[in-house]
Amino acid sequence: MPKHVTKTRLKGVKLFNRGKVRDIYDLGDKLLIIATDRLSAFDVVLPDPIPGKGKLLTSLSAFWCRQLKAASPNHVITTDTAELPPKLAPHAEVLDGRFTLVRKAEVIPVECVIRGYLAGSGWASYQESGEVCGIKLAPGLQNSSKLPEPIFTPTTKAKSGHDEPITFEDMAEALGAEIAEELRDRSMALYNEASAHARERGVIIADTKFEWGMINGKVVLVDEVLTPDSSRFWPADEYEPGRSQNSFDKQIVRNYLETLDWDKTAPGPKLPAEIIERTSARYAEVAERLINPEQAQNICPTCNNPIKEEQMPTTEEEIKRYQGLFPGIQGKVQLLLATQDRESFACREARLLFEEAASLTAGKAQLHVLDFTKDSEEIKRFDVERIPGLVFLGERDNGIRFYGVPSGYLFTTLLEAILLVGRGEVKLGFDTQAKLAAVKSPMHLKVFVTPMCPDSPQVVTLAQRFAYVSDFIRADIIDITSFPHLAIRHKIKSVPHIILDPKRDPIIGPQDETGFVQTVLEYSQ
Repeated sequence: MPKHVTKTRLKGVKLFNRGKVRDIYDLGDKLLIIATDRLSAFDVVLPDPIPGKGKLLTSLSAFWCRQLKAASPNHVITTDTAELPPKLAPHAEVLDGRFTLVRKAEVIPVECVIRGYLAGSGWASYQESGEVCGIKLAPGLQNSSKLPEPIFTPTTKAKSGHDEPITFEDMAEALGAEIAEELRDRSMALYNEASAHARERGVIIADTKFEWGMINGKVVLVDEVLTPDSSRFWPADEYEPGRSQNSFDKQIVRNYLETLDWDKTAPGPKLPAEIIERTSARYAEVAERLINPEQAQNICPTCNNPIKEEQMPTTEEEIKRYQGLFPGIQGKVQLLLATQDRESFACREARLLFEEAASLTAGKAQLHVLDFTKDSEEIKRFDVERIPGLVFLGERDNGIRFYGVPSGYLFTTLLEAILLVGRGEVKLGFDTQAKLAAVKSPMHLKVFVTPMCPDSPQVVTLAQRFAYVSDFIRADIIDITSFPHLAIRHKIKSVPHIILDPKRDPIIGPQDETGFVQTVLEYSQ
């Protein structure tokens, strides 16, 4: 399966249209819509794709069409490769996860924009006239202010270039009052229903746009629905009126492009790997937040192991046992937490859990918070790659790092690491320690896990002990639910997933001490 898809060519299938992001094929009374990984900014398709973006857009749009009562009726037939027409079966691999088979509709030439917050072109219009699309707003509103009620601000649907704002009266004159009112009311119902769902999951839908069509004389919802490409999604925990907000979309790319000497015409400039990675992460994070969490409550989505009902499998008895061990720590253990001033959801959750862990040690472990930007020298010194990130320090730096949120089954591994660094009890066999002593070249173990996987703790603890014993081994424990873009990059389909050498095959699944150390020794040679 390709790492990314920038352009499709389906032999024997008629191409209907190739847009900025989507390739559309004509199947007679149906259309096949394929969301590629292309990225556009300032109406220019950029040369670098965002891996996995098309699949995330497709899954989100399909989710909303199933989830929202107001989304029915719509034009979607299926997104399941098993239900593809026979002529498309040879293309199932490239289509998997990124196609939508839909009924053909006569598209209504108006985009129905709903604004719940004052941002973007709406903010610019308000500053100039106090109005947005002919709607007079109260004086004194700020950039990103929440509006008293969402407003309907339609635009023309341009085949190329920019859409133009119109008033509701203009829309009614063009389409007829009855159709115009139905589009407005159904768009508003969609926005309100989706906003309530998103808000419960820490996401603000600042504004969005819907498109509609006619099938057999009835109005149906068409095109993409409530994706980062059609909506402005903000993290609720970072919201602060009076400024532009961080968003779950390609704003990172726009901000980067604004720093370049580029006239915003084709061809677009290439993007640095960091910008691509950060953008991919934002798309993945909002999809993870919004898609119904019920789907992951019974089976771990990455290892297919049963999940306990408790979010925190650590029992009170276990906590008491650890508290009895912490007094044996000699000296102090320092926990250096790399985060940021405006905490993301993951950074806040991680900080609270790290604070809880430190409080259990009766002062033996102390948490120190570093700002990833302001404390850049220390961040560089300890080679912290991402946030939230935790460095464990005893008498020295033993090369143990944790990235993400140490919830669920991972919380005990945090306590084990504190004990390991503080007491120096490695609990490894003599043969294992001898093999680790034979490692004479630097190794960077990256152990990808999830909080919900019961197989994760054993592998995590072994990796941390290996790093403690060997000066040549560094162990990074990475919670992929906090960094879903890394799962895409490394093609992680199950956990534990261990990368010992990026040029060689990963180690996947549970590991015992004997087998794991032997693999480490072999990879080091």
